[in-house]
Amino acid sequence: MTTPLFTALAVLALGSCLPVLPEEQPYVERAGIQYSARPYTSLLTVPNGEQFGNWTWPEMCPDKFFAVGFMLRSEQYGLYDTALNGIRLICAKDEYRSFLYTIESHTGFYGDWSDPQYCPRGVLTSFQLRVEPHQGLFGDDTTGNSSAAAMEEYQYGLDDSSLNDVHFHCCAKLQQVR
Repeated sequence: MTTPLFTALAVLALGSCLPVLPEEQPYVERAGIQYSARPYTSLLTVPNGEQFGNWTWPEMCPDKFFAVGFMLRSEQYGLYDTALNGIRLICAKDEYRSFLYTIESHTGFYGDWSDPQYCPRGVLTSFQLRVEPHQGLFGDDTTGNSSAAAMEEYQYGLDDSSLNDVHFHCCAKLQQVR
């Protein structure tokens, strides 16, 4: 007897994050993989991530920068919805938001990016992932996840589920590192 598979639909509950105000125009640069060797103190995971796909490369905020916001890439209302396709984290240095970095892993093939959501103070410290049961052979599987992401490859006309699990690396503030 085989165990039924589940696909994941990510719902982020990241505290009281707010949309960026239109008058704010910070300089934003992509961090890429150049900081992927940054040391981290813990790994945030969920027990309900899915098994479809392979893990992609990790990306980390630069030294002394921490995730203070996020954007979601999702596809909706199509014949084969993939739901959440990517999470882009926004990194800032302490409370200074005039120069930002973004990090993300592979962000799927479909969908549009949401407006940025920022925490009013502090950094992102948690997330949630809600899981939808596998929809079967003729169902439309939707899923979700992020920065170090398990991603299903393009299925060439078959049912794409896109992102399947989330791992966030947690880094200590400089004064806490021994």
